[in-house]
Amino acid sequence: MTRTRPGQDRSAEPQALHQRVYETLRQKLQQGDFHAGETLTLGALSEAMGTSHMPVREAVRRLVAEKAITQSSNRAFTVPLLSPDELNELVELRLYLETFAARSACGRIDADSLRSLMALNGRMRAQLEEHDKRGALQSNQAFHFTLYRAGASTVLMDMIELLWLRCGPYLAAALFAFSGGERHFGVATELHEEIIRGLLNENADRVSRALTADLQKTADWYRTQSSGAVGAALAGD
Repeated sequence: MTRTRPGQDRSAEPQALHQRVYETLRQKLQQGDFHAGETLTLGALSEAMGTSHMPVREAVRRLVAEKAITQSSNRAFTVPLLSPDELNELVELRLYLETFAARSACGRIDADSLRSLMALNGRMRAQLEEHDKRGALQSNQAFHFTLYRAGASTVLMDMIELLWLRCGPYLAAALFAFSGGERHFGVATELHEEIIRGLLNENADRVSRALTADLQKTADWYRTQSSGAVGAALAGD
């Protein structure tokens, strides 16, 4: 029989597991491990996470409350699609919040973070050349979050992360559903390089222009590929 050590709170163990499962699923959504329109089940998620249904159910409940996923039945959930209007609103919010964080990073970002940005962008380029779409999405998310954390407050970063709960699955669905996705993301790595140059020169306007182009070109690419019916195009994938 396992004995509780003096001062040890055994109730903290399941709480820590619940939090770990929640944070892992949240990160997977932000990184694009799940596609917009994809159906998720407690059984499949539990198997993938190597845990029981209970912590997964609690994590999913929290993600439903954050509107990162929607509940379709007792054990099935769906990563929501975005309508064209929702896409437009998401892009506007991202442009406002993310360019603010990126501009704030100028003059504040440290050498280690700059090296991380360079390495992440190089990795993303290599992953695209190797047709590793999943890896490229993860590197892209890590690049953006490394940039934003250098300039964002905790409150601002929380808001950006909430947007990426909707953005990550959408990027994944588009990259896998539409032709030319790897080529488009290759252009994004060039804009990432321009962001890095702006940071090195402490030129906030240059950083903002490059990031705006990155976000706006991606949104325009969605619209072009889907002929204005983004959600319908992804739903048919």
